[in-house]
Amino acid sequence: MKKKKKILLGILVMMLLSISSVWQPKAVSAADTIIGDDYPAKWKNLPLGATNDNWKMATRYCTSFVANRLSVVNKFDIRRDGLDWNANQWGNNAKIQGYKVDMNPKRGSVAYWNAKYHVAWVAAVDGNRVLIEEYNYDYNGNYNSRWINKNVVDGYIHFKDMSATLPPIDLTNYFTVNPKKVAAKVNSWVYNNKDTFSAATQSREIKKDEMVDVVRIEYSSTGYPRLVTKEGYLSANKNYFVKLPDNINDYITTAQRLVTKENIWLYNNKDTFSAETQVVQIPKDTMIEVKSIVFSKDGWPRLVTEQGYVSANKNYVKPVLGNIDDYITTAQRLVTKENIWVYSDKDTFSAETQVVQIPKDTMIEVKSIIFSKDGWPRLVTDQGYVSANKNYVKPVLGNIDDYITIAQRLVTKENIWVYSDKDTFSAETQVIQIPKDTMIEVKSIIFSKDGWPRLVTDQGYVSANKNYVKPTIDNIDQYVTNIGEVEVKQDIWSYNDKDIFASNTQSVQIKKGTILTVQGIIFSKDGWPRLVTDQGYVSANKNYVSLIN
Repeated sequence: MKKKKKILLGILVMMLLSISSVWQPKAVSAADTIIGDDYPAKWKNLPLGATNDNWKMATRYCTSFVANRLSVVNKFDIRRDGLDWNANQWGNNAKIQGYKVDMNPKRGSVAYWNAKYHVAWVAAVDGNRVLIEEYNYDYNGNYNSRWINKNVVDGYIHFKDMSATLPPIDLTNYFTVNPKKVAAKVNSWVYNNKDTFSAATQSREIKKDEMVDVVRIEYSSTGYPRLVTKEGYLSANKNYFVKLPDNINDYITTAQRLVTKENIWLYNNKDTFSAETQVVQIPKDTMIEVKSIVFSKDGWPRLVTEQGYVSANKNYVKPVLGNIDDYITTAQRLVTKENIWVYSDKDTFSAETQVVQIPKDTMIEVKSIIFSKDGWPRLVTDQGYVSANKNYVKPVLGNIDDYITIAQRLVTKENIWVYSDKDTFSAETQVIQIPKDTMIEVKSIIFSKDGWPRLVTDQGYVSANKNYVKPTIDNIDQYVTNIGEVEVKQDIWSYNDKDIFASNTQSVQIKKGTILTVQGIIFSKDGWPRLVTDQGYVSANKNYVSLIN
């Protein structure tokens, strides 16, 4: 019997030890109790203190985070009541409003520090340890959670404490099935710990509209779904990420230069592509410079241009050539570097489509840029299509409007030189000096190797700079501009001043039928041609004189 009693006693002791082991109190885990960074995205992504929240607290500060947490989780809203709600006033304000303030933390109470100007939300209590969630602990407006000793604070405010256990998680606004590819709706973070999303576990910042590949879904120990990536964990909250279309590969997702495959519309609203949001239509075969890619609220990629948003669907746009920088892609005035052809067909540059050859060093006015069906950029001119390859054309000078670029009759504004070399204007290449106010017949315009326009004359090359030459009057053909003999058609006067033909500058009256020898042609400061004779200056107007030979 004694032996049996000893055996029974031993069994009883073992059972008691086992029971005591089963019922031993378990330490509170942070991963089981914290809610995490639930601060609204509309404030989270603003600069620190950029605006005020719904409770008139400066955003991303500790006070704003706690006010929002109290409202969302505790279902309690701070009443300002004309009080100063800086962090060092919370304890005093709570007492004034009749709320309990003591040194006994409860889940959902607010810890406060007067001297440190700080408040935090109590997530859990474990003996003398208190788990808090807070913002701006790092003075940079970020979320954080940590354990503290319960006595390091100035007090705990009991606005509306919570149950010690978390309420069930509403997964309605979370991804619970792998979305495969997502885009960030706001700036967010990759974390290296799926159970704790805090400043200490942040790995890399995800920028707004950045695309991320999702490997799978995992759950934190508190039941929150996480998006697992190659880098770590992301929030599965749909406020932070949007699922991309399954056919995302049918869309352009990197900023680059593209060519339109069809006439397409540009829109002023990335979320709504409709007739009401259309801005302008972009013609087929037009190059567009994409500044960035953004995503609509439904996950559609959009091309951001200077004028608005364009569809990224590859049915409408395609990448330009890889060596596009070797081509002219903006409409402008250009100079030919070689003899080149104009073609009648933008898609086929061949002998059959050649229209006319443009000589080397000729300026061409490009009306627009268009692309061939194979992606080659073409220069659109009045005569047809020209290659945009920089081996064949180059931009004119930036100040080309300061130069004459059309062959015509001009008048010298100064004494200027004719040169024998279009590329080098120097003393060694000077041929002859042309006096001021002399008319020159420009046969064509040519460009130096450095891009300077030159006037081609019978004697050589002349500067096209408008400081030195100017166009003749429009009706110059009504005037005698050749040296020789003229017959006076009616009584006229000669003058002693080429610039002013008036009674006070009259020299002598010349009778009708008089033959005058024209020694030269000179122009007034206003552009009127004058006949230089031995009697003075005479009008070159063919109503008054006619050329004999």
